[in-house]
Amino acid sequence: MNLPAVQIGSPIRSYLYDNRTEIESPGILIFCINIEDMLQGVSEVRNHVIARVFRELDLIEQWGSGVRRMFREPVQQLLSVLADGDKSSGTLRTILKLKHRPTFRANYLRPALDAGLIDMTITDKPMSSRQKYRLTEGGRAVSAGSEGKRSTKKEEDVQ
Repeated sequence: MNLPAVQIGSPIRSYLYDNRTEIESPGILIFCINIEDMLQGVSEVRNHVIARVFRELDLIEQWGSGVRRMFREPVQQLLSVLADGDKSSGTLRTILKLKHRPTFRANYLRPALDAGLIDMTITDKPMSSRQKYRLTEGGRAVSAGSEGKRSTKKEEDVQ
């Protein structure tokens, strides 16, 4: 539900993979919303017809939840893979079907490390070729909690 492509002159492209969806939108954010707002759930419906269809097909849970989920889901995937034991970066990328190391580090590994959900097995040598990652107590708690959660839909009408 981004800006129409005609406003920016470049097409919006979407790619569907087995484990993710990628959307390229060369447009800019509308003037009244910034990234911090989006992370807090602020959203602006621009195309009410598409929004209504998405809502009726249960393709969206609630307005403004997509950006937060986009940043949260990679960490949850990483935690679920680590639930059965320590793994190297290469093994994690293989299981998650990720080839691009910088994306893995930026979207999966770094947020989980910063949140204290995982830690390194060789803490004094972070770049060791034998480095593995494991769940912390906090990571185990989050992983166990996310497996038991059911999706809840917030009822809202589309205007």
